[in-house]
Amino acid sequence: MSAYMHDTSDQSDKIEAFAPSHQAQNQIVTPIVDGQHRAQQEASVPYWPTPEISGPSIHQVKHRGPSDEQHPGDTKSTPHGRQRIGGYALLAVKRVGVMAVFIAVLAALVIPIHRLIELKTFDFSTMKFDWKTNPRDHLVPVDPEYRDFNVLLDGHSHTTVSDGRLMPEQLVEYSLAQGFNAIIVTDHNTVAGGLRAEAYAKSKYPGRFIVIPGMEYSNCRIHMNFINLNTTVTMGNKEFPSDDNIRQAIAKVHELGGLVIVNHIPWSNHSLDRIQAPRLVNHPSVQSLVDWGVDGFEIANQATFDLPTYQYM
Repeated sequence: MSAYMHDTSDQSDKIEAFAPSHQAQNQIVTPIVDGQHRAQQEASVPYWPTPEISGPSIHQVKHRGPSDEQHPGDTKSTPHGRQRIGGYALLAVKRVGVMAVFIAVLAALVIPIHRLIELKTFDFSTMKFDWKTNPRDHLVPVDPEYRDFNVLLDGHSHTTVSDGRLMPEQLVEYSLAQGFNAIIVTDHNTVAGGLRAEAYAKSKYPGRFIVIPGMEYSNCRIHMNFINLNTTVTMGNKEFPSDDNIRQAIAKVHELGGLVIVNHIPWSNHSLDRIQAPRLVNHPSVQSLVDWGVDGFEIANQATFDLPTYQYM
């Protein structure tokens, strides 16, 4: 296109008059050329979708000088690449979190059900102990001076009279099968289980098996075995006994001719599950218990050895 103006007053007007014509031509021709070029490329190269890749695209690559620290293809070289890395990391964290929640829920459901099935469906009263164990085949005295021994004693056991799984008579049979020839039966806060086991052993295994009756003084502060008793000690036995209550109970046991053994201090002071609190609150110290007149401490309970108390004594 051309535009002519008849004005001789100023030469610059003529330049301005012709300038739009030149720009208009460029605006029209350039898109046409670009479109034709793009159409030729699309016609000669088949197109199919390709997966996205990190790093700059073809149109984003530009000349980089020697001072550039980033390189083409580096995922961190573009905001889009950094955004993709963050997205992948977030996705991985979410998947790990979902898996952890799934495992926790599964454990929370399976463990209680397993325990319920194990305890409720099995009838312990039908158990029979028809084997014999010779403890000399697998036990060696700690002191080498003791080349032989004739007593194997279980000093802490329970029956169905409190929270045990075996009846008093079964406990005697089980202990015999395991090679014991003496046990101390200390059901929680009662001597009934011990007296029943003692009567059974005397009648069925006279002179062969000894049962020493007792009770476990159990409350929210301390557990202690009261040994060699024929009557339940109730003095000083409260849910939350004071120091004076504990001293009264110890004195009563001594008055009856019994012994007082402090039980499983590591278990008593260990934190409860899911909360940072001891099982037994305000448990008396070892030194306090010694001052109050206890006769000893249980240093081995199940798989736990109370080394600090052993070293103290």
